[in-house]
This record gives sequence, C-alpha cells and structure tokens, in this order.
Amino acid sequence: MAPIALSITSTPVTSKLFLQHLLHAAPHKPFRAHDPPVVPLCTRLPLSSHRLCCGNSRLSHQQPCSAVRRKLLTSATKSARAGKADAVQAEFAKAGISAEVTLKVLKQYKSYLTWDVETKLRPALQSWLQELGTEQLSQQLQKVQRLLICKPEECSEVYSWLMSKGVNAATVQQKAPVVLTRELRAVQSTFEALQQAAAFSDEQMCTLLHKHSVALVFGPEHVLSTLQAVGLVLDMPMKSDSFREVILAANDRLFSSNPVTVHQRVTFFCQTYATGPHVARTALTSGVFVTPEPVMQSRAAKLQELLGWDSEQLKQKLSADSNTLNIQPFTLARNVHEMQGAGFSQTQVWAMCTQHPALLDFNLQMLFAVLAAVGVFLLVPRGISVGEVELQSDHMSWNTTKGTYQLKLLAKIPIYNPNYMKARIKGSLKVFFYDTEAGVTQVEQVFARPRALAKSPYMLELVVDASNVPSKYILTILSECATFPRRLIFFVKGSFGAHFLGQTQGLSPIDTYFMIDCINGGSVPPSAPSPPDLAHQEH
Repeated sequence: MAPIALSITSTPVTSKLFLQHLLHAAPHKPFRAHDPPVVPLCTRLPLSSHRLCCGNSRLSHQQPCSAVRRKLLTSATKSARAGKADAVQAEFAKAGISAEVTLKVLKQYKSYLTWDVETKLRPALQSWLQELGTEQLSQQLQKVQRLLICKPEECSEVYSWLMSKGVNAATVQQKAPVVLTRELRAVQSTFEALQQAAAFSDEQMCTLLHKHSVALVFGPEHVLSTLQAVGLVLDMPMKSDSFREVILAANDRLFSSNPVTVHQRVTFFCQTYATGPHVARTALTSGVFVTPEPVMQSRAAKLQELLGWDSEQLKQKLSADSNTLNIQPFTLARNVHEMQGAGFSQTQVWAMCTQHPALLDFNLQMLFAVLAAVGVFLLVPRGISVGEVELQSDHMSWNTTKGTYQLKLLAKIPIYNPNYMKARIKGSLKVFFYDTEAGVTQVEQVFARPRALAKSPYMLELVVDASNVPSKYILTILSECATFPRRLIFFVKGSFGAHFLGQTQGLSPIDTYFMIDCINGGSVPPSAPSPPDLAHQEH
C-alpha cells in the first residue's frame, strides 16, 4: 500500500480537516451512503506508532491526536447506536405500532435496543401479533413494556392457572400486567407462600389478589417479609382472623413497598401520633407507610399551623384519619385559603376541617366548579306552561217563578313546572255569559311544586261563582233552561303569570268555553209531575 502523503500547513488541524485530507488522498474511491465511515489511521493504530500525529508540534498543542481519536470513536459509536435504534423503531412500525407508543416503550424498557432485530425482536413481535392483533398489542405494550420477553403461550399458562384458582385474571392483568410475563412456577410459588403463611382460604386468596395483584410480581421471600412486618406492627399471629382482615383491607401499595420501610414508618407514626393500639390498623389501611418520617413531621406541623390544632388535637385527628398525613402541604394551604376566600372566617374554616378532614384533601376548585355547574343547572329558568282546563259544575239551581239562578263552577288547571324550585302563580280566571262577566276568581299566593312534569302536573283548582249577571240576562238563562235543549253556554278567560327567582313569566292565556246541562248540571228539588213547559218549575 502506497504511503499517504499529507502536507502539514499552518492551518489549525481539526477532525473535519483530517477527514477531508483522507478523502482527497483516495479520490479513486468515491464516498457512498452505504460505505462504512472513514476513520483516520491514528484512531486505529497505537498513538506511539503513528509519527504523523506525534511529529507535528502544532497538532499536538492545538488538538492532540488522542483527542481526535476519542472524538471520532465516540462519533462512530453514537452513529452505530442511532442506526440500531432506527432499525428497532422500524421493526415496531412494521408491526403497526405507532411511533408515539414505540418511543414510550423504548424509554421504559431500553433492553429492546440491544436485541437482534432478525433473530429476536421480529419473531417476538410476530408471535404477539398473531395472538393479539395490532390494536391489542399496542395497548398491552403500553401497560407492560416487557411483554415481548415472554411468549404468548407462557402468558396464557399464567392466565389460565389464575382462572383455575378462581382469581379474576383480567383484574390481575389490568392492575399488575407484569405478572403474566413471569414464569408460571414463580407465580405459583408466590401464591402458595401467601396462602400458607397466613392460612388464607381459596376465597380469601381471590379477594386478596383482586386488590393486591402486585403481590404476584414478587418472589416468596418478599411477600413473607411483608406479612412478618405487618405481624410485628400489629403484634398478632399471622394465621389469626384479625391479621387476615387487616391484610385484606390494607392499602394496595403494601406489597410493592419495602417491608423494612413499612415496619419503620408505621411504628414511627404510632409512637408519635397514635392515641391507642388500634391506630396501627388505620395506618396500614390508609397507606401512611408511603410517607417518609421527616415528611410526616413537616406535614403535621403544617396542619397545626393552618388549623390551630394543639398536640392533643393533632393526635386525635390523625388517629381517626391517618390519611391526612398523605396530603401535600400545598394542597392543605390551597384548600384553607380557598375556603377563606369563599367568605368563611378562620374559626369557621378550623371548625369545618376539624369535623370534615376530607375537605383538606379535596380539590376545592373542582368542588366549587361542580357546585357552580350544579347551581346553574338547578337554577336556570325553565319554561312553565298550563295545560287544558277542565270545567265542571260544582252547584247549579234556577227558579223560573222567583226569577233567580245560581251557578258555581270548579276549574282544574294543570300547571307544568320543570324547574327544580317551586314557582309562585298569580292571575285571575273569569267566566262570561255571552259578553257580560258572570264571575271572577283572583289567584295570589299559589305555589306550583318543583318538577311538576307531564305525568304529574300541579293541579290548580279554583271555584268561580258565575251567578253575578245583570237581571236582563237572568231571564235569558231561565228561558234557555226551560226550553229545549236546556243548555247554557259560558266562556272562560284566564290570565296567569309565574314568578321564579325574581323573574316573571307570562303563561299562555286561557280562552275557552263550556256548556252546562240545566237538568243534569244542577240539583232538582222534588216536585209533582207536570208538563215540562209550566212556568212554575224549579230546578
């Protein structure tokens, strides 16, 4: 191989210039995109054997050859890694997995980047595609990034075995999907260790694993250590009924926590804030063991500062609801300030939070927003309407001899009130005989009940005395009642308004008529049989 001649000038030598010199020195080999990257000789030979770099004083002072070599090797390594990552992502894309899901999976489980695409990654993806399909595989990979480690038949074995034990495997898959990627024997060992250590029945094991599915992620040693830690805190044997009740009711992060940490933090809480031995159960149920001891102390001090509790009050409240120590300090301060901003005094805030500690952890902004939305929904005015009026005679009598008649009508008016609050109804109902007013009834203080809908409207019942007609009309009434067809026609007009939350709504006017049979509509006193047209006939 002919030696490569390089002219070293006063121009500063950089890795870029170094590569350009090499490229110009071999013009007969044009660069192609698929060719391997060109690496200088000084990066492939020991530095002591390369006189070109070491013999140039300017190069050694401004940019030593060792630095050039290190930079170029790092660049080549990064390029190789980037190419491998691109190949892995392309393989996921071929399986129909979106780029967003792929990046999420590779971020959580980077080992896929080291898998051989041809011999390991592609077969794993294809086997799971046949088992689940593209959509299901994408969903499962987001839940269980390590899914491709196991084969579909291995996951099916764990799933089927859990179902054979009466455990809802779908729930376990949802809460702790990693369980299905474990070997069947490992899952069985953990299951048996749990059941034997605390003497759980098959039914209790189902209940336990529905809540504490994550227990099957760990080995027998971890779950046994957790049970022993709880037994020490409670000071009770692990095979007692009380112990099993506590485990079944414990916070769902119990088995995912370090057993030593659980024991230390629950013990600290009981020694510092408990008012009795029963508090250990409350602490395990609320999950106070997820909070470090210094954080417990700072949050307890924040509670005393914001709510004015003394040490005894603090112990009483935390013993009753140890979950209060899991609340973030900024949440405590925000809720207290929001209650004060809503118009409550500091004393009222203290009293409310003392009686209802849940207010300290509740998102009051969301609560106020929900209350505002509910208030708008409940208070927004809805149209009130009236239905068809039903009229009937309450009392009728007439006497042709004395020239008198009396008529009282009963009107039933359905009111439809779709609002969630009652509405006040005002108005009047008038009865006319032809063009003269025969009677009127005023309505002042009547309230239609809320939610009076079509199936059960509010029925407004009014009695109208329609006897007040001029004397000249009485003769007409008597004449019509004494001759065929013995019927009277009256006209009814009504005008009503509804008052709701300071607003007045005019209701549809009532404008109708009705007919009254002079014989059937009134009471007829006993009389001797006589021709129907006799003048002295009383009804």
